[in-house]
Amino acid sequence: MRSLRNVVATLSLALLLRGLCFAGGRPAQFRAWRKLRATEDAEAGLRPVLQTLSLEMKQLISELRDLREGLGIEASEAAPAQAAAPLQEASPQLPAEPQGLPNAVVEAVPISPPMQREVPSAPASPDTTALRVRSSGFASGNVAEFFLDGRKVIINGPADNRGPNVVVIDPASRRVVQGNCYDTWANPKDGNNLLASDISAVPQGHVVLVALKDSGMENLDEAALAALRSIGSTLTGPLKEREAYALVGVKGGQAMAEKWGAAAELEGLDLPFAVAAPTAPFFVKQLPGGHEPGQLPGGYAVSDVLKQADKMGLDQQQLANQMGLNQQMGFNQQMPTAEVVG
Repeated sequence: MRSLRNVVATLSLALLLRGLCFAGGRPAQFRAWRKLRATEDAEAGLRPVLQTLSLEMKQLISELRDLREGLGIEASEAAPAQAAAPLQEASPQLPAEPQGLPNAVVEAVPISPPMQREVPSAPASPDTTALRVRSSGFASGNVAEFFLDGRKVIINGPADNRGPNVVVIDPASRRVVQGNCYDTWANPKDGNNLLASDISAVPQGHVVLVALKDSGMENLDEAALAALRSIGSTLTGPLKEREAYALVGVKGGQAMAEKWGAAAELEGLDLPFAVAAPTAPFFVKQLPGGHEPGQLPGGYAVSDVLKQADKMGLDQQQLANQMGLNQQMGFNQQMPTAEVVG
């Protein structure tokens, strides 16, 4: 009886162990199934990402082709990019089994928009240049000045820049190309000839600034007046002695501004381009006939005045006082005698 009990117990233990072994195989099968399911889920999550990448690559390749055509690149040079296109467009194949952790979560990767090549835009509109032109006769300030954005254009000429002063600006190079003065008061013949020829030689479209210093507009001849009208002046004849004159003109066009009188100043005008005042001065040569006047204001010959002064035993300043020429000639008690006929 005891032996039978032992056999039954042994059989029961064997069956129990077999059942445990059989039952222990199910978790392994479950894990394998879960692993396969994770692989399928990963493939399903990657598929839209890969499709999006394929579309982006197609768009990028198309843009590269358009860019090459726009830049004029030959087809032979573009061939490598075209040959590479099928490789870029092919969808990568998923492995049969994902690598790495089988239970990793696959997240959608955000796709950035394709890079756009920036084409340089046209240059910004040029800056402007503020103009200022000042003119006055001897008794009203005796100046002829030109300013570009507040910086003065310097002209060093004979007879202290007496007469019409002229500045020429080239709008193409945006530079001041000429600065000159013409002593039409002391030497009307040479001054008028040079003024007319210089303005006639200015190219069309150049900006021309004019300002009188001291005097000289009263001696302008028809050739000089015609030259001024070619840059926009409205003058029809000479001005008075020591009458100021200022002009901002354009060769072959209308004047931007013009003014004359006891003193003339033009400001608040802008050139539609940037130009800087030159740092070096313009040096002006003497006129061929010199700068000693043949006549003094009022029509007095210089030689007659000097002879009369010798006869009367007077210096030039005293003689001017007796003849009442102080206002016409700009004399005063503080000026040296040498300034009488200069």
